[in-house]
Amino acid sequence: MSNLIYIEETINSMRDILEGIALYRLSIKDYAVEERYRTARKRLIELKPLIGEVPDFLKDSNDAWGYWDFIKTLSTYDERREFLKNSYDLHYSSACNNYEEVSIEQHFLQRDLVLDEKIGAGGFGTVHKATHAALGSLRAVKVFDPSFYQGEGKPVQRFAREASLLGSLSHRNIVRFYDAGIAGRTPFIVTEFIDGDNLDQIMREKGIFRELEVRKLCLQVLQALQEAHSLGIYHRDIKPSNIMMSGDIYKIVDFGAGVAIEHTLATRLTTSAVGTSGFIAPELQMEPTLLGAGPDLYSVGVTAHYLLTGTLPHPGNMQRSLSDQGVSTDFSDLLIRSLSPPKERYESADDMGTEIGRLRSI
Repeated sequence: MSNLIYIEETINSMRDILEGIALYRLSIKDYAVEERYRTARKRLIELKPLIGEVPDFLKDSNDAWGYWDFIKTLSTYDERREFLKNSYDLHYSSACNNYEEVSIEQHFLQRDLVLDEKIGAGGFGTVHKATHAALGSLRAVKVFDPSFYQGEGKPVQRFAREASLLGSLSHRNIVRFYDAGIAGRTPFIVTEFIDGDNLDQIMREKGIFRELEVRKLCLQVLQALQEAHSLGIYHRDIKPSNIMMSGDIYKIVDFGAGVAIEHTLATRLTTSAVGTSGFIAPELQMEPTLLGAGPDLYSVGVTAHYLLTGTLPHPGNMQRSLSDQGVSTDFSDLLIRSLSPPKERYESADDMGTEIGRLRSI
């Protein structure tokens, strides 16, 4: 975590306790409140690099009772709010403004990473090629736009979720995760550098794919998804631009829309539709909190159809559009099943991959 974010969290945590006690939302007779006060005050006093920046009234208030003896001399809520604003908020606002966070370039240098050219951009920010100075190996650094730190924090939650998911995955067909953090207010993720292009770029340059190529890439993608699904992780945004090709290896990138099975958190983490229009499963649009393999298998089917025909599938016309491109009936039937209603699809990525492996050679 960035020093600045840790500093702000520490300051805000103490602020909540001070206001809670001042406005009777927290009772100093509660042992847990006393412990929270002592812990937060200790963290604040030891806060680097702002050591010695504690307001005088907190220096003299060793415990919650001492703070209460002081704040109760202000008889009204408005007086107490005004005091905290002038003696706490403005104090730390000035201290934070005077604190200089290292630049993101310096931040990466401290990790032995030297940023090279920009290799991608999107709504989230940019992707840079980087060199690990000590190892001499290449990395890809996804740098989120600083605005992701603002507002309600949901984009930062998405960032933290992507970093957590990547850290728990290890498969040759999933981009390798190395590091994550927040430099100042700028979240970043460091992964392996893939010497290749995504399937969307390749198709724009070379045209539609042949059936054997699509079968091969589907098998690799499904193997990767089976590994993720076995850990309760679902990608939720499979599409050509999120699949990279390097030699004869295909790798899934961007698990930022994924969600781990955490029953107590699922509805909080995923309350709006994720994924990309045209590739997202219909049921996920209607029920964003839905967990399961089905939506990912649907997106694999759409991706395959798109790579084979250059168009998104249209209900009732898939067989013809695939046939017009010389796609075998067996593979067409398999893709049509993957786009069927949820109960008619394959039960798992492993099942779908097994069926592809059984198709006749062409």
